[in-house]
Amino acid sequence: MNRASIAFALALLTSVPALAHARDGFEIGLGLGAATGNFSIDSKEDEADVGAMFELQLGYVWQSGFGVGGGVSSTAFAYTIQVIEEFGGYDNELTLGFTTVELNALYFHPLSKNWELGLRAGVSKTKARFELGDLESDKDSTGVQAAIDAGYFLTDSFALVFGFYYRTFGVAFSGVEDGKELAAGGFELGVRWR
Repeated sequence: MNRASIAFALALLTSVPALAHARDGFEIGLGLGAATGNFSIDSKEDEADVGAMFELQLGYVWQSGFGVGGGVSSTAFAYTIQVIEEFGGYDNELTLGFTTVELNALYFHPLSKNWELGLRAGVSKTKARFELGDLESDKDSTGVQAAIDAGYFLTDSFALVFGFYYRTFGVAFSGVEDGKELAAGGFELGVRWR
């Protein structure tokens, strides 16, 4: 290889912009999304089994693309149901709420200068709450979660994110599909600073 070829190769390498995963350091992410559960509730107005999700993620990512992180998420479902006739046949509000604290392994893979693919998986501690009128039940358990997303960096440190996630909550309530262990998945939109 002659000097001209080496000089040309070096010029190409130094002119290629930094890839997304080279933005190493601490990161923070916020997300909002929709959730669908692995259960079905017969509500008075046949409401869809769709809930809302919010999450805050913190982590540290190395230049290799690997990282560690943690986060807090909240997922909630709300229904209007009719209590059976022998109890008066009145309407009541049913809510299911799940708050999770997570520990995750992270990986980000560059797709281009501005795009990156993100993967997240880990374990969580869940606090679940079941409310039907004046009846309340709280349970604590452990679960797992996984997510995949695509991030588009608008600046060197700020990205818009779209992704899909799935969480098992590790809890069951006797009033929801005969004690089925509950889980939820869905999509989210968010932002990421690194």
